[in-house]
Amino acid sequence: MALRLAEPTEPQMQWLRQRFEELGLAVTLRALPGKHPACTRHPRLACESTCLRCQQTPICAACAELGRQGICQACERAARRRVRFRRVRITGLLAILLAVIIGTLRSNQRIASWERPLRIAILPISAGVEGDVRGYLDTLAPTTFDEVAKFVQREGELHRVGTRPLVELTLGPKLDDAPPPAPGPDDRSAVSVALWSLKLRTWTWRMSSRLGLPDADVRVFAFFHSAVPGTELEHSLGMRKGRIAIAHLFASQKDARTNNVVIAHEMLHTLGATDKYDEQALPIFPAGYAEPSRKPRLPQVRAEIMAGRIPISETLAKMPDSLDQCVIGPETAREIGW
Repeated sequence: MALRLAEPTEPQMQWLRQRFEELGLAVTLRALPGKHPACTRHPRLACESTCLRCQQTPICAACAELGRQGICQACERAARRRVRFRRVRITGLLAILLAVIIGTLRSNQRIASWERPLRIAILPISAGVEGDVRGYLDTLAPTTFDEVAKFVQREGELHRVGTRPLVELTLGPKLDDAPPPAPGPDDRSAVSVALWSLKLRTWTWRMSSRLGLPDADVRVFAFFHSAVPGTELEHSLGMRKGRIAIAHLFASQKDARTNNVVIAHEMLHTLGATDKYDEQALPIFPAGYAEPSRKPRLPQVRAEIMAGRIPISETLAKMPDSLDQCVIGPETAREIGW
């Protein structure tokens, strides 16, 4: 490395020559012609280039070769600050992530133990609905969905779950902002579903912060649609991660009880229950049958809730009229921690 002195005097050059000789080095020192500004970091060395980052500050050969090559002292300090900030930020994010993971594990353990009532909030969506649907939303009351809580309590007692009540159900405010749409049937890859799940949980968090939604273990977002005969609704779904369900329902008093069947089905999905029907929407034997030991096996008179239909024949099943015609079977009970 060649070091150029800034305006050296003869005594300075003589002193440097002696120091090098003491180290066993033979050197020849020559002063460069002309004036060269002194380095701000190494005042005795002359600058011969500028900082590669800010393109302004002159630097000497030592600055260019040592430490962060080619940058000045100010830029190096700024770089160190950025590194420290990045480390602090990463540490903070990891701490938040750890807290979320621990909180989720504790919450899952508490819910799976059924040591206290499960809090369910039903949140009607009013975004983009028609006038007749808005009118129906105005008639909703907590008692509209009481059948869901009574169903869980009845089935829990049959499975010898001791907590009473098992469910505390509340009706939240109408939301004028719709959640992000779910991927279509042709675009339900693992990546698209994961991204949508993340967007949905972020949207739920924003709505909770903005509107002060009721605290709940499970949130059911209820989309109500005009009750037009022959209308086929979008597929409802429930997610265990985040414990969020989206239910597509008919805005009609005569459909209120079948709506509760859909809500109970999707709510149980958020607790870990799996579907008990095949690709033709027919209940799977024996897990999807309310009474698999019944003789004759068909027709059945009740539905296993996660099968969602009452088997009539090998190729035919019908929707139950209400939760009075539904049961929680042994496999579903195990899946939700009973």
